This record gives sequence, C-alpha cells and structure tokens, in this order.
Amino acid sequence: MIYGDHHLGLYFLEKGAIHRSSEIVYQRAGSSFSMIQPDMIDWEKILKGADWFHWTGITPAVSEGAAACCAQAIKTANKLGITVSGDIHSRSSLWNYGNDPREIMRSLINGTDVVIAGQYDMDKYAEGNSSEMDFKEQATQFMKEFGRIKKVIDKDRTSVSGSHNKIKGKIWNGKQLLESAEYDITPIVDRVGTGDAFAAGLIYGLMHYKDEVAIQFATAACALKHSVEGDANMVSQQAVVKLMQGDNSGKIQR
Repeated sequence: MIYGDHHLGLYFLEKGAIHRSSEIVYQRAGSSFSMIQPDMIDWEKILKGADWFHWTGITPAVSEGAAACCAQAIKTANKLGITVSGDIHSRSSLWNYGNDPREIMRSLINGTDVVIAGQYDMDKYAEGNSSEMDFKEQATQFMKEFGRIKKVIDKDRTSVSGSHNKIKGKIWNGKQLLESAEYDITPIVDRVGTGDAFAAGLIYGLMHYKDEVAIQFATAACALKHSVEGDANMVSQQAVVKLMQGDNSGKIQR
C-alpha cells in the first residue's frame, strides 16, 4: 500500500427509482490514485505467486500515470504467465488528460486474456467490427484482431425501470456461446457495483468451474449485489451457489 498526500477519489450518487435514473458525479482529478507513477510500483514483487490480474477501463482513464502503471502491470503479468482479465468499459467523462483513449485501450487489450466487453465496447476499440454484427460475430472478430484473447464475456441488462432490471450473462470462448439464466430483479436496493460483482464472480467462476458454470456464477453474483447497499458485494459463495441452483425464495436463514 502506498500513501499519498492527496484525497481519495470520490463519487456522488443520486439514487434513482421507478422512472427516474440514478446519476453519478465523479471527483477523481487530483486524487492520490491519479498521481501514481510507474516507478512507484515493483510489479514483479507484487505479482509473485499470483494466479490472476484484473484491470478495468476506469484506471487508464484517471490519469497518464495510472494508464502507464496499468500497462506495466499487464506486461509483467504476461511475462510471469499470469492470466489477465479486463473490463474494457470506461467512463468517457474521466478521460481529461489529452491522450487518445482508443490508442491506450487497444495497447492494454493486446495483453489481455479474458475480456468483459459489450458490443458497443468492441465496436469502439476494434478495426474490423461492425455494430450490425451480433455478439458472437463481434466477439469472434475481436478475438482475431487481439490474438491473445481467449474469452469474451458480457451481460444483457434490460432496464424496465430504475427499480426493476433483468440481467443475463453470456460468454463466447471461441467454440460455444454460453448463456446464463435470466434474473428478474425487483425492487433494486442498490444498482452501483453490480458490474464489479459480475467481474469478481466471473474470475472466481473461471478459476473453479467450467465456462458454462462460471457464467452462471458470475450472473448470480451480479444479481445478488442488487440486494446489497453500497458498492461491494457482501455475499458468500454459498449464497451465490444457492441462487444458481434456483433458490430465490429469500427466506430467512436461521
């Protein structure tokens, strides 16, 4: 852990409901994390003995230093034979330091094995993709262009209202398109952090199960996060498995 002299990054959430959308304002400029530089981190030491490294598109958006650190981490993980996953969806409002987001993101994706990406993201960062393709076609093209990628994962979210969503996960592994069960989530307690819950569930799932079970685990973890206040998914592995197995009763456990 490195301590800086600046404030922590903040975000301000106005929680929506029914027909009113939630709104988030970020305050990341000038934060300790935004000041990070590559020479502050010994990635070989930090990643020694690790099995997996995960990055998100938010990190390189925060600052030039954060983008360079992320690139250095991915390069080191590749060198050490560590699986690299990336959620390549980024927040356009955070890219304020002048560099070309597309060029930076493409270089990071080149070192990534497992990608969480929607069709919009793939269309944004690939050369040969077209928004007219379906998910499987786009993912296939994406894997051809970025030869290291072995799996492309996404979730379909239907927003019925600010308090009612439906979600379903899907994974293309180059051979099969696998989909999870669909979860009907209403009423939503907290929508924030559900994407991170999906990513965390996916990583755990891919490390412990076959692809068809991993996508079920990821989507169930994401669904459960909608019931938890705050942006961290405070549920157990057993709770996720129960939901995967069809127990959605919500009965009190004594």
